[in-house]
Amino acid sequence: MSEPRLYNREFFQVFATAMLTMTGYGLQFHFGQFMDFRGYGVDVLGWVTGIAMVSSIAARPFLGGWIDRVGCRPVWISAGITAAGATFAMQYADKLWWLIILRSVGMVGSATVMAAVIVYATQVAPPHRRAESVGVIGLGGLVGMTIGPILGDWVFSSNTSLLPTYQRFFTISAACMAAGCLMIVNVGARHRSEGSPETSDHYLNVVRKHWPGTILLVGLVFSMTFTIPSMYLERLAAERGFDDIMLFFLCYAPTAMILRIIFRRLPQQIGRGRTMLIGMAFMSVGVLCLIPVSQEWHLMLAGCLMGSGHSFTFPSMVDLASAHFPLDKRGLGMSLILGAGDMGALVGFIVNGQLIDRVSFSTCFIVMSGSMMATATLFALRRGRAQPDRAALGTTR
Repeated sequence: MSEPRLYNREFFQVFATAMLTMTGYGLQFHFGQFMDFRGYGVDVLGWVTGIAMVSSIAARPFLGGWIDRVGCRPVWISAGITAAGATFAMQYADKLWWLIILRSVGMVGSATVMAAVIVYATQVAPPHRRAESVGVIGLGGLVGMTIGPILGDWVFSSNTSLLPTYQRFFTISAACMAAGCLMIVNVGARHRSEGSPETSDHYLNVVRKHWPGTILLVGLVFSMTFTIPSMYLERLAAERGFDDIMLFFLCYAPTAMILRIIFRRLPQQIGRGRTMLIGMAFMSVGVLCLIPVSQEWHLMLAGCLMGSGHSFTFPSMVDLASAHFPLDKRGLGMSLILGAGDMGALVGFIVNGQLIDRVSFSTCFIVMSGSMMATATLFALRRGRAQPDRAALGTTR
C-alpha cells in the first residue's frame, strides 16, 4: 500500500493559517511603542508581558485537553477569533487592567492556534515523517514572523504620536489572525478522544504515564536562548553604538527557511535526536558570535548560525516530545513541550535581563551558550548511543 500523500490542499491551508496567525502576532513586536504612547514605561511593559506569559503557561494543560476532545478545527476557529477580537480591542483600552487582560487573551489565543497547527502536523504525517511535517508547516510560522515586524515597520513609518497609527496597527494585526481562521473552515477534525472532558487529575496521570523526559529541558533552554534575539538584541545594538538590527533577522529567518526545506528529511535519515543536537550546537555557537559584535553587519554570522539552529532543533524537539503520546492525547503532549517553551521564555526574560543589567552582555551570552551545550550533552547521555531512533526506522510507539 502506498504512503498517503502528505502535501495536499488541506496541509497548505493549515500552512496558511500558521503564516497569517504569526504575521498578526509578529506585528505585536511593536506593542512596546503602543505602551509608550499610552504613557507606560519599560517596567510596566515587562509586567504586562510577564502576566501574559504566565497566563499562557497556566492555560496550556486545559487547551491541550480541549484539542484532544474536539479536534483541531473548532480550536483553530474559536481561539483565532478570540485572539483577533482581543487584539482589535486593544486600540480602545485606556486602562492598564484592560491592556493586561486583552494582551493575555490575545497571547493565549495565538498560542492555542499554533499548538493546534503542530498537533495537526504530527497527526497527518506517517511516524517517520512527523518531524518533516512539523518543520514544513512551521515554515508558515517563520514566514509570518518575518512579515509581521516588516508590516509593523511600515505602519509606524507614519506619525507615531497619533491614535490612528495604532488603530491601523491593531486592525491589521487582528485582520491577519481572522483571515487565518477563514483558511481552515473546511479542514476536518482528527483523532478526537472519546469520553468525558479531561480533569486536572487525568492530565497529571496522562503526563506521568507518557512523560517525555529530558526533551522538556531542551524546550526550556531553547526558548531561554531565543529571548536573546527576540527581547535583548536592540539593547545590545544601543550599547555597542549602532541602531538597526534588521540584518540579524534578514539572515536568521531565510537561513532557517532554506535549510528546513533542503534538509526536511534529515530527521528521517539520521534520526531526530542527532538532528536536534546539530541544531543545538549551531545555536550555541551562534550566541557566542554575538560577543564581539560592534557593528550591524557583525550580526550576520550570528543570525545565520542561530537560524540554522532553529531550523534543525525545533521540528525534531517537538516530534520527540509528541512521540511519547498516543494520537488522541497529542494535544496534551503538545501542551507540555510548548508549555516548557513558554516557561523558558519567561525565565529567559528574567534571567537574561538580570545577567545583562548586573554583569554584562558577554556573560549572558556565555551562560546561555553553555546552558545549551550542557543540555545537549545531558540529552545525548540520557538517550544513549545504542538507542535506535524510531523516526529513522520508520516505526512508532
